[in-house]
Amino acid sequence: ERVSTVAGHLPAGLDAHAVASIRAIERYQEERKKWYMGFSSSSELMGDARTRVLEEFKQWLLTVAEGTGTAAAVSARLEYCWQFLLRPAIFETKNTRSFLQTMAEVCRQLD
Repeated sequence: ERVSTVAGHLPAGLDAHAVASIRAIERYQEERKKWYMGFSSSSELMGDARTRVLEEFKQWLLTVAEGTGTAAAVSARLEYCWQFLLRPAIFETKNTRSFLQTMAEVCRQLD
């Protein structure tokens, strides 16, 4: 799975918190791509756990129109975020903006 960029093409009526979350995710992905290119012959981040998680999260966020997100759906996603935050040793990083910092920012938007 490849990193997608959707922030420039967001649907009208998207929830403001979803928009902020998508932007946070894409800032992290862009920063990570720059860092990664310095250590790899490939310019793509593909198939790793961080990319898969964040790409799936963006797809879900794109479905959250203003006022339509049910409490149960948002609560389930918030719990999903927290599960990553509870396991910091799994996602150690050297990036300035880390995967876990990005997930925490998404958690704050969903809360």
